Amino acid sequence: LMYSLGLLLFLFVPTKEALHIFQQNHYHLDRYCIWMIDKAEEKKAQCFYYILLFLPMLLLLVFFSHPNILALEALLLFIYAYIMMKIDDEKVYVKPLSYTHRLIRQMLFQYLLYVVCLIILLQMSNLIILLLTPLFYLVCWGSVIISGWCMRFVEKKIQSHYVQDAKRMLKENPKRITIGITGSYGKTSVKTILYPLLSNRYYTLMTPNSYNNLMGITIT
Repeated sequence: LMYSLGLLLFLFVPTKEALHIFQQNHYHLDRYCIWMIDKAEEKKAQCFYYILLFLPMLLLLVFFSHPNILALEALLLFIYAYIMMKIDDEKVYVKPLSYTHRLIRQMLFQYLLYVVCLIILLQMSNLIILLLTPLFYLVCWGSVIISGWCMRFVEKKIQSHYVQDAKRMLKENPKRITIGITGSYGKTSVKTILYPLLSNRYYTLMTPNSYNNLMGITIT
């Protein structure tokens, strides 16, 4: 149990980082995969670093067959998790991770995948567990692709519900005047300029930030 909790806690920061990148790529798997390919060598190097950190536990098992090896590894996982969280707290992000409902659903699904992997892993010998534990760092980044693909069906259903709800609300206001701004550049700037001008005379509502797609209108 302690090993399982330690591993799940150890995976929190890399999972958060992976989902942060996924969110910055607007939850597009193709963009995320391109980013992953570009950063593949960096992630491999980080995984190798964690393998070196777990090497003492592996040597302890191979040469001394320590009976409490998983308990010792759990302690190591808790220590690494704490260090990673402290480092993450001190980071300054230009665009911080936004804990939206969609991101929370994605994270919960990923942790469900981790639990499934853990159940399979714990059926193996202590040596195999020690060898595979550092590789879970790479699992965090790869599991985003699996969870993103699986969750897209759920997200489409949720989006469809909100779109239909927005359409209903629009139909209840037949006298509204809708203004659409098109073009390759400057749409958001023109919208921002028009809003205070029209607000002086009319009750006006505009899409927030750069939400200029279907879901942006729905959110508004």
